[in-house]
Amino acid sequence: MASKIFHILSKTTALSIHDILQGVTSNVITAWEKTEGQYDRLDKSTILEMVDVLCEVLSGISSDAPKEEELQCIVDNVCFAMLPSIEGAVFGSQSQHLGLDSQLYQSVCQLLSLCIVIKTARHDPDCVSARLQSECINAFSAYKEETYLISGGTGAQITFDKHLSIHTAMTIINNVFDRQANLGSLNSEWIQTCFDSVLSIIETSQTNVCTRLTGVILPKILQTEPNLQNMRCNQVWKIICAIHKHNAKEINTNVFIALCGLVNYFLPYGSTQQDTQDFSIGSRIEFWIMVQSGLVHTDPLARKQSLFLLKRAVDLFSSLGCDVEVKGEDDLNFLFSWKMKKSKQLLGVWADFFLLYETLQEVQVHVVKPVMPRLSKLIKAATTNQGDAPLLHSSWLTVIFQRSFVHETKTVVEWGVSEFLQLDLTKCPIMNQGGVQFVLDSVLEVLHEEGLFVRQPGTPIGICPSIVTDFKMFLQGCVKVLPAPIVKAFLHDLLERVCNKTCGPVALAFTMEALSELPRIPAWDQQSIKSIREFLGTGLIAFDTAYRSIIQQFLLTSTLNLLDTSAISMQHFSSFLSALSNKECLERGKTTWNQVCEWILVNKDANLFHSEGTSLQTLLSEDIVELLQEASSTENLDLPSLDEAERVARAVLIVVDAHQVAIEKGNQLFTLPPDHATSVLASILQPISDVLCRVSSHVYLSQSKADRALQLLQVLLKELQPESSLFASKEDTTKKHLEELMLHCTGEVLIYITRKLLSHHILQTRDMTRLHFYLSTLDSIYTFWYPRLSDRTSRSYQQVSASLRNTKEELSKATLNMLNDDKIQMTSIEMQGKIVICSKILLWLCTLSSSSSGTTSSLFSPKSMKLSSLLSIQAIPIKTLPPPQNGTVVSSQDWGRIQSQLLQCKWSCICLVLETRLNDVNESEDIDLLNILEMSVMDLQLVSGSDALPMIQCATMVTQQVVSSNSEICVDVIEASWCIVQDKWRSLDFWPVYKAFVKLTFQNCFLQPGTESNLTETINKYKEKIFELGNGRHGMVNILMSHICTTWADMLVSSEGGALQVVTGVTEHRELLLDACLFGSICNKGARMMTEVAAYFLTLDQLAVIKDHLLARGNKDSGVVRATVVNFLLKLGTSHREDLITYLCNFVIALLQKDQENAPVKKPYIINSMIHRKKQRAWQTALMLMSYIHEDVSERLYDMVMTYLVAENQTSVRYLMEWVLIKLLHKFPVLHSKLWEDLHVLFDTNKGNICPLLIVASHLAAIQPTTELKEAFYMKAIPIVMPWSLAQPQSLRTHGQLALYKLWKDCSDQGLTKVLTAFPAVTACMQFTQNHSTLMRLKEKIDQYFFAIHFHPVEDYSIETIFYTLPAMSYVVEEELLPPSVFEHESKRFWCESDIPLMLYNARTTLEQHRLAQVQYNTKASSNTMELELLEKDVQKKITPSKDIPGLEGLVEKEQTSDKGSLILVASLIDKPTNLGGLCRTSEIFGVSKLVLGSYRYVEDKQFTNLSVTAEKWLPVEEVKPNDLRKYLETMRHDGYTLVGVEQTANSKNLTEYCFPERTLLLLGNERAGIPVDLIQLLDTCVEIPQLGIVRSLNVHVSGALLIWEYTRQRLLNTTR
Repeated sequence: MASKIFHILSKTTALSIHDILQGVTSNVITAWEKTEGQYDRLDKSTILEMVDVLCEVLSGISSDAPKEEELQCIVDNVCFAMLPSIEGAVFGSQSQHLGLDSQLYQSVCQLLSLCIVIKTARHDPDCVSARLQSECINAFSAYKEETYLISGGTGAQITFDKHLSIHTAMTIINNVFDRQANLGSLNSEWIQTCFDSVLSIIETSQTNVCTRLTGVILPKILQTEPNLQNMRCNQVWKIICAIHKHNAKEINTNVFIALCGLVNYFLPYGSTQQDTQDFSIGSRIEFWIMVQSGLVHTDPLARKQSLFLLKRAVDLFSSLGCDVEVKGEDDLNFLFSWKMKKSKQLLGVWADFFLLYETLQEVQVHVVKPVMPRLSKLIKAATTNQGDAPLLHSSWLTVIFQRSFVHETKTVVEWGVSEFLQLDLTKCPIMNQGGVQFVLDSVLEVLHEEGLFVRQPGTPIGICPSIVTDFKMFLQGCVKVLPAPIVKAFLHDLLERVCNKTCGPVALAFTMEALSELPRIPAWDQQSIKSIREFLGTGLIAFDTAYRSIIQQFLLTSTLNLLDTSAISMQHFSSFLSALSNKECLERGKTTWNQVCEWILVNKDANLFHSEGTSLQTLLSEDIVELLQEASSTENLDLPSLDEAERVARAVLIVVDAHQVAIEKGNQLFTLPPDHATSVLASILQPISDVLCRVSSHVYLSQSKADRALQLLQVLLKELQPESSLFASKEDTTKKHLEELMLHCTGEVLIYITRKLLSHHILQTRDMTRLHFYLSTLDSIYTFWYPRLSDRTSRSYQQVSASLRNTKEELSKATLNMLNDDKIQMTSIEMQGKIVICSKILLWLCTLSSSSSGTTSSLFSPKSMKLSSLLSIQAIPIKTLPPPQNGTVVSSQDWGRIQSQLLQCKWSCICLVLETRLNDVNESEDIDLLNILEMSVMDLQLVSGSDALPMIQCATMVTQQVVSSNSEICVDVIEASWCIVQDKWRSLDFWPVYKAFVKLTFQNCFLQPGTESNLTETINKYKEKIFELGNGRHGMVNILMSHICTTWADMLVSSEGGALQVVTGVTEHRELLLDACLFGSICNKGARMMTEVAAYFLTLDQLAVIKDHLLARGNKDSGVVRATVVNFLLKLGTSHREDLITYLCNFVIALLQKDQENAPVKKPYIINSMIHRKKQRAWQTALMLMSYIHEDVSERLYDMVMTYLVAENQTSVRYLMEWVLIKLLHKFPVLHSKLWEDLHVLFDTNKGNICPLLIVASHLAAIQPTTELKEAFYMKAIPIVMPWSLAQPQSLRTHGQLALYKLWKDCSDQGLTKVLTAFPAVTACMQFTQNHSTLMRLKEKIDQYFFAIHFHPVEDYSIETIFYTLPAMSYVVEEELLPPSVFEHESKRFWCESDIPLMLYNARTTLEQHRLAQVQYNTKASSNTMELELLEKDVQKKITPSKDIPGLEGLVEKEQTSDKGSLILVASLIDKPTNLGGLCRTSEIFGVSKLVLGSYRYVEDKQFTNLSVTAEKWLPVEEVKPNDLRKYLETMRHDGYTLVGVEQTANSKNLTEYCFPERTLLLLGNERAGIPVDLIQLLDTCVEIPQLGIVRSLNVHVSGALLIWEYTRQRLLNTTR
């Protein structure tokens, strides 16, 4: 249109070029000024036409150049005036269809570019052209500064006089370089400036900017001056290398964008290695490193671009005709090589690589699986064979492995990890070619995914996961193939990664196990020890005890194997030992302790134990001296840290024990002179002995030094405290030597501690810490001496005994005097602190009295304390107390902790008093129990966590006495205790507090009938809460049911009165037991995996020392709840009490009724759903109790079972129901007649499934007690069953045949000839089935019905069959299986001694053999192993539909990357979004140039986008309303398009005979009405699709797709020709 207007204006002789420019410019300025800067008010179509006219005028000027003022006016008043508003509309809009805005923007940019290249009279720097050139450069500079600041750069911000954005500047420059003929007017210096500006912003530019710079602008700059092309390419390459090196850790994606944009210059086709005219990077190592880093990049586009570059490079070198080798500076192997002699092999290798890499981008497993075996060919290509260089560098394997590691599907991840770990490192040089770093970065990362260690279905519990086995072998292989220095560095870095990486306990345990099995290698140094200490201090806090123990055990073994004794000192080694937990790992006398002792003996000559020629004994003594001197040099009010004392003490003990082991072996660790009178321990501890022997009498001894000496003593005593089985048969010489040392210092130490305790003040938290320390040290001393004083009569021992007695007397007298003083005033902070001290001391005295033995225990009794005095102790807010007299500032936080400790001590003492007085009838009457409960409720609101335990324990004792008189206070204390439980939900204190709550709330006295309604409601409320929360918090219900069942079980055997209480209790709370029978927590795969892995670790001999921790894990499994209840119910039955047997009968009926209440009504349910699991649990429990059913309820129970059985749809539940019915009929033969009657009734009424009853009848016959009864039953059963074997319904016929076969087989096995003779036809048929070869498949099929053929309802009646074998064979999910060991572990003595009506383990092995055969079959059927034939067979491959360079679609020159045709598809008449979406997708795939819709709103429709799958983003879409369609068709015909309609008309042409012109417009009709007649008249032709069927029309989407393909096929055919 603009060209027509200009043509008309130019023909007007009265108008010159200048007049046209001035007139049009003036009109544009006027139109813009009228809008007052509001872009939305602008008449865009008119302005667009006028701007296009200006472009036509300037581009058509040949001789009469425009004036500078004219151009200045155009630039300032037209372009710069409107450009900001136009840019806002174009770049600020989210719409894909901008229409006039985008066109106007392009026209304005074109106008500015013409102002740059137009030749005017002026050529000075102030001319319009020069100014615009400068504006473009300024835009680049400003953008560089902006992106630098955004990326975190610092420095002074530069301000530019900027009119142009970076996008506009790029568009203008692009337009300038497009006008090749006018480039002569441009300064080459400006071209170089543009080039430099582009290079300066590549690194920090945004993706879209970098794409346009490197894909569009740089290629055009390189084309301008061919003589400078190679030099400029080299400059760009250096910039790219610098960017890649600068961002080595997180690769800048602009690197790959730049490489792809300049691929025709960097990897030009047709160049050779000797060709110096072309610049090629294919032979440079940096390029291949970039490609590899891009292939494993997290950005999908970067991966696509890198793959494109790799394919381009391979295509290039395959076409060169010469050998190519790319080798790094430090690598003897070629990262990439191409040998013409092996060209065919190399093409095959790289084809497999591309196929495998591209397939791994897909999510669908069925697409990836068939391609997996191709990896073996790549591994073979990367393997060295008989000295020949491998075809593929092994680093390319890491690319494939890395992509498999991050795949979304677990199956693919497992495959990738397994394949990598199973590499033959002796043949594949991957570890020597960058594999070490790959293991540290990627392999360790994926091994931290604990899903890899989940036990596979069918794999027995307790087996090591295959991936762990592979990892162990892999690490051992690495050690063998790598050079020694690299091995050391590798293991060092491996430890650093493991210690610094956060991962789960299972992955960490297996990693440590793999390290522990490595051979002796000196690899870990001081830094390693530091990392281990930090890891042990922080990395294991969140793990449970079992896994903390496992990890520490393996870490200890690993450290002893991998420690470099020449690189560490004794202090470093001892710091490592002290970081290991005493109870969880390194306990004296245990296997691990002896392991360290043996290691010390083996390495006794290492530099570790002889630093600078100093003996080990001297090293330890100097360590103690240094520790004491350090303490004395700094008088700090805080207690010295215990870490250093633990380090030194553990080192001393373990070295002394090692010396003792050496002596037992006829050797010695220390060299002592013959006349050396003292022991090794006494010699080492001489410095501490000197301090302790005068600790109370030395006037100038600093407190910190004395406390440090006491710390060492305390740690030594605690380490020696557990009586190990190791010293059961021999004397513990270390304890003996320490005892000799203690004889001389015990008195002094006791005096010092007593003085400190009685003069101590508690004003801050550190004061409380010191108090705990003194009491702990005192307790360690008493615990050490009590077992040793009973039979010692020497003077020294008598003195020690007297000192212990005197200390106890002095402390008890002083504290009791204060606490029993009724006049004591707790009105000051100091007095409150003294009360804390006294209560702490009293608590220790009470604990000591209850645990010690001998004469000293009578010196103090809890009865000595006044209960009233203890109850008077109260927590007082600090705001109500005057400040301390010594001026110490007491914070609210410190005071809160002190008060919490005060209350904890107070109630602990009250607990001890109540334990003694409540058992004494005379004293218990004087105790105000109600007051105690009320005060406990008040104090529970002031404490939290473990500090509340003594209050809850007191409440537990007291509520038993007051529940009958005041139930409300019992409810209050229960509510207060539950608040404590909730407060510590995520704390380590949760479990102790929760256990105390359960003991309080679910006491037997609360569970008896007749309890007040409010208390009963409270108990039921918390029962429901616990069951609800127990679904997510494993172990809660376990503790509850274990407590209740244990309490009742103990009462059952205690007395007749206790048994009667059990009867009333279980009757009152039958619902609780019913819920427990059906309980099963929501499946938590993580928790189950940890339990199963712990079962594997339980089989390892080296972890035997932590067996108790591992067994404790299983106690939290939800299956233990059912095992506990089942055992308890069986205990009720074995009591042989008639009232309990009656209870069990009613319990079974209530259980089945509850099951039916939970079942869906007339609606089938799926296997392993929650409904299915609950039904399974209910019927398992009912089956287990069938031996206790009374005859008076048998008929009622029979009717219930029969009703449920014929309606059941799940096989596993139906098996249990059939078994229950069999047991019932077997026990009560009188019910047999009902079975035969029900068979006929069900057939006549068609109200249920008869099949289970046929199986029941077949089993019932085999278990008749006598031969006569068996014959009678078979004679009755066979005539009834036989007709069903010929029934029409397949299921009924199959079950009838099964039942008949079993009846015949049982008769044959038992020799019942009378029955066989009576039914000769049955015998003949069955013998034919057994002996005829053509029926062997039928026999095998029958054999698969294990429940009908191999199951025996009496001999297989066991816990193992009911709860494990039968569900497993019925495909019940594994977490529902309960092995008999769970029942046995929960109550082992019961199963050994009690008379139980069913076995624990199955005596027969038939079912177990069939179960194992079934597992093997299923495992083989679901195996992921690929057959070798897949290597050569065709596989599914997802292709990349576009030929464009990834990321540069639509930007690079059309002739290079675009393949769209000239077909326009008009779908304005179609109104269904689904059809339009499908047409959009089809059009984009086959390169339609434009899709015309009736409205843009369809593009936003969800139905459209579901079908188009983003095709609208890559396909030009135009809107033409149906009313405007006639005008649009006429316009397109005028532009040279042939108008073709898809319609059946009188003159329509057959599609197979029609040849489409190049420029074709295809019009589709409406779904119902087709193309209107008035539009058909405008068309050049109509085309119809030939049909062979009866239906007369196709869907419009299908029709359009057929015509689009035919157009494309004809174009492709023409192109081929």
